[in-house]
Amino acid sequence: MAAPQVASSTPADEEEEPLHIDTGDQMKVKQVLDEAVVKAIVDAGYEENFFYDNVKLALMVIACVFALIAQFYPMPFPESRPLLGVCCLAYFLASTIIQLIVSYVEQDTILTTQPLRSGGKGEEALKVRTQFPRFQDEYTVFLEEAGMQDPPTVSSKFSIGKVFDEEGNFYEEGLAREVQRLLDRYKKQMWDVAEKQERKKKGGEKKKKK
Repeated sequence: MAAPQVASSTPADEEEEPLHIDTGDQMKVKQVLDEAVVKAIVDAGYEENFFYDNVKLALMVIACVFALIAQFYPMPFPESRPLLGVCCLAYFLASTIIQLIVSYVEQDTILTTQPLRSGGKGEEALKVRTQFPRFQDEYTVFLEEAGMQDPPTVSSKFSIGKVFDEEGNFYEEGLAREVQRLLDRYKKQMWDVAEKQERKKKGGEKKKKK
């Protein structure tokens, strides 16, 4: 006689516990928020572009190779001075290029996507930036077209209290909805500048009526 089968609970049957962090750790809070924003963008159908990540990884590998050569190449010290000089210079150049990419190319960018194709029509690649100034509780997400100088932007600024409770539990679904609303504005080209101009225009019309 076969033993009775006991139904086992699956992860889908159990509610996923919210992520808990110390909201006083600002770097950790930004890391969690940035990762959640990237996830929401990818879940919306965008594919991440890893070009600069791959460039940085390649430069790191090159720097490590030159460091290993300088350390373990079987050549006595006085004769190895030119080799050590070349290795040190190559390591310095690779590290400098990585720092330049981080400081001047990526800056506050957390994600660059591949061009999105839907319905046979290609859309430009998306660039996602975030800001979370020190000693402040307001987190800002910017969406703009990648590869443009001074592109039109849509942004959303909100207090982290909107997605974290008092105990530090992270409300990821709330942030995902906020990102989706921002994506909808981006697709409709409801740029921040246009909205500000529209508000000023409506404000001017009200003053005239008075």
